[in-house]
Amino acid sequence: MRLTTVEPITSVSDGIRIIRERVSGFKVLIILDDVDEKSKLDEILGKFENFASGSRFIVTSRNVRVLRTFTEDDKLYKVRGMSHTHSLQLFYKHAFDLDSPLPGYETLSSDVVSTTGGLPLTLKVVGSLLYKEDKGFWKEKLAQFQQHTLEEEVVEVLMISYASLNYQAKQIFLDIACFLVGEDKEMASYMWADCGFYPISNVIILLQRSLIEIGDGNQFQMHDQLRDLGINIVHRENVENPLRRSRIWSNPQALELLSREKGPSQVQTLRVNSGSFVAKEMASDCFVNLSELRYLDAEYTMLIGDFSNLLPKMRWFRLHYHRNAGHNKLTNLKMENLTILDLHSSDVPYDWGVQVAEKLKVIDLTKCYNMTRLPCFPTSGSLEILNLSCLMLRSADLDLGNLSNLKVLLLKGGGVRKITGGTIGVLKQLRELDVTEFRCENLGEALADIGELQVLKHLRASGTDIVATHGTRAGIRLPTSLKELITSSPIANLSELIEMETLVVRDCSYGLEIPPADTMWWKLSKLKSMELYGTRMTTTISLRPFRLLPSTLTRLDISEYWGLDWLPNLENLENLTLLSIHDCPALKEIQGLGGLKSLEILIIERVSLSNLIGLDCLVALKTLEISSCHALRRLPSLASLSNLCKFHSYECPHLVEIQGIEGLESLQVLSIVSEDSLSLLEGLGTLLSFNKLQILQIWGCPCLAALSSHDQQLGGGGGASQLVLHSLQELSIGGSALLLQTSFGQMLHLSKFPRLLELEVWQLEAVDVDKELLLEGLESLEELTRLTLRGLAIQKLPSLSKLQKLEALTVTGASNLREIEGIADLKSLEWLVLSSCTSFETLPEGLSGLKRLRQVNIEGSTNLTCLSALSYLPPNVYVWGPNLL
Repeated sequence: MRLTTVEPITSVSDGIRIIRERVSGFKVLIILDDVDEKSKLDEILGKFENFASGSRFIVTSRNVRVLRTFTEDDKLYKVRGMSHTHSLQLFYKHAFDLDSPLPGYETLSSDVVSTTGGLPLTLKVVGSLLYKEDKGFWKEKLAQFQQHTLEEEVVEVLMISYASLNYQAKQIFLDIACFLVGEDKEMASYMWADCGFYPISNVIILLQRSLIEIGDGNQFQMHDQLRDLGINIVHRENVENPLRRSRIWSNPQALELLSREKGPSQVQTLRVNSGSFVAKEMASDCFVNLSELRYLDAEYTMLIGDFSNLLPKMRWFRLHYHRNAGHNKLTNLKMENLTILDLHSSDVPYDWGVQVAEKLKVIDLTKCYNMTRLPCFPTSGSLEILNLSCLMLRSADLDLGNLSNLKVLLLKGGGVRKITGGTIGVLKQLRELDVTEFRCENLGEALADIGELQVLKHLRASGTDIVATHGTRAGIRLPTSLKELITSSPIANLSELIEMETLVVRDCSYGLEIPPADTMWWKLSKLKSMELYGTRMTTTISLRPFRLLPSTLTRLDISEYWGLDWLPNLENLENLTLLSIHDCPALKEIQGLGGLKSLEILIIERVSLSNLIGLDCLVALKTLEISSCHALRRLPSLASLSNLCKFHSYECPHLVEIQGIEGLESLQVLSIVSEDSLSLLEGLGTLLSFNKLQILQIWGCPCLAALSSHDQQLGGGGGASQLVLHSLQELSIGGSALLLQTSFGQMLHLSKFPRLLELEVWQLEAVDVDKELLLEGLESLEELTRLTLRGLAIQKLPSLSKLQKLEALTVTGASNLREIEGIADLKSLEWLVLSSCTSFETLPEGLSGLKRLRQVNIEGSTNLTCLSALSYLPPNVYVWGPNLL
């Protein structure tokens, strides 16, 4: 789908309308998780009938009545609980941290597991609750579990685990359930710590009880049932009046609270937005009664008025996309206990009226484009995270004087006039620094002593030449504590950075100086990923050493350096799983390729290699992509690459042979395209015995003719000629005149591919074979959704009437073709292209009956004069063609 314009969304109804317009009519896969009301689904997507044939919907719900409202043709599946044996295995891991129970707990374990219904979440929570407890505790809890029905039991088990928490852990649990799933753990901990909730120990308790999880990126995760538990607990605080609860996340209730509620409020955490994409004004009077509020997330909201003495317990203040204009602005926003100020993407003006609190730990001013000066940071030095990304303050200075405890400084894509108050070395606690494409008059001077930051783990500085202003091409010394480095500058002490795991060098004109093989870096380095973009590798010693890169590497990506003519020997990289080299046309050799025993992905593009010596030794290889390598003539035999799943070869004009395809029994994708000189493709005849092959593309290889004697035997009668390849879903073949005259061409009877979804046949005008015979069996492809025929010198196609799932039909350059039978029966057809079919005189009949037809393209069909069929097409069908205007 291609969108040419961006339509502004100003309300929920507009958003729903745009979703319907852009999704309906297309074949889609939509997965809807945890649907509670079918009416909500209908409201957003409309009728399922609006989508193209072949669309698939997977809907999950905990309410079986919702699923039963769908059409009777849909299948209903019920997720069953785990077997008792598997349930015990999971329970043991959480109750004992072992694969078996402790002596004397066998019967108790079985009895407890019997009460869980085999539900994984319940097993985890119950096991965690009983962990390291004595038998008396187990028996008491078992008695509680057995007092309820299975459905009640699940809730009761979770509730028992919640009830056993201390007060502070309960507050943290409810905050996460109602607001903070997906949020960073450290950010939330600042608020909880200042509230006296002891987040370090209590988050550990919640993790041990399996009530929460910490996912990638240090973010909170929680099972849906546990989120529901937290929401229900808050709901029960006051069933009749939601405004008297401790937490409000429902927008209608939030708006009602701010517009009508009188008297003191017990609300501690609140999320509110305007209900549309237009900012809603919220006067300071709305917040007078919210004296207990400690968390506010306001989106598309404009705060106005005097906020003096309001929100005294506020710890986390988030305001996004608000619009302050003219005299309508907030003043005196001073919250003495504030720990997190998040104004990401807000139009905060230069006189923004916010008085920074002395307890502040986090300030986020990312993309506050209207801001012209920085706030005065807390003089107490409490600030730990400062994000000024994409903030251009060319007339303002960044003063480091009060930032001595800063842990994270993010300046990506921004700029200030100068950095004052000292150099970066004064930030002794800094562990993450991002100055990517940051502009500053004295940046080189400010970063000169960065090597003194002993706890810095992450440094991102690409697009920022800190060497140019520092005045030396030798680079500056970096902290030995670094784990991640992204830079565009030379590194003075790379051999000392043995803790580094990720190294990315982009467009460094000085190159990357690789330490010699006898350094500690090579012996002790923990480097796992190295990426060089537009950067050459260099070494100072006259004789290039045998090995220069540490064996810990798992990823090596080298690209876009036109002068790169040498790489160090790679033989020792026994842990490397990905090697990608592209746009390095001067590189003629890869030494040590055969030693990469763990390599799974090899990508070579626009590199001047004449051979890939050692390729046949890569027994773990799963993906091989070779393209635009103009000097490549031969490949080693592929027969030993039994794990290879994907092989792409594209536009290597001097490649003459590929051998060993018969050994690729795991192959799923074979794509050999535009290989002008390829004449031998050994093992091709065995493809029909590969039961995993899904995509086969062989076209644009005009010299391809030779098969091995083994292939010839397979095509001669028995063997592969009798096989049916059920796995093949996509077949594209053509432009190989001689190949189709071989036994392999005889094997390509379409009836052998009953589950084919896409078929392309290319450029066969000069091929001395029976073209009609080549397409014999086309009518048997009942699963086919896309058919493309290009340059076929045929007069007649097999009838298409049985291709009931065909959605796109393209016929180009078929100069002798006079008609296409069966189009009127293609009830799923959406796209029809007829190009340069010069023998066509009339359009196919029956187009007006194709209800799903969306577009008809007709061009270059010079004899086509009768176009009356077009006048009967529905108005929503787009018709295009230069001769139709």
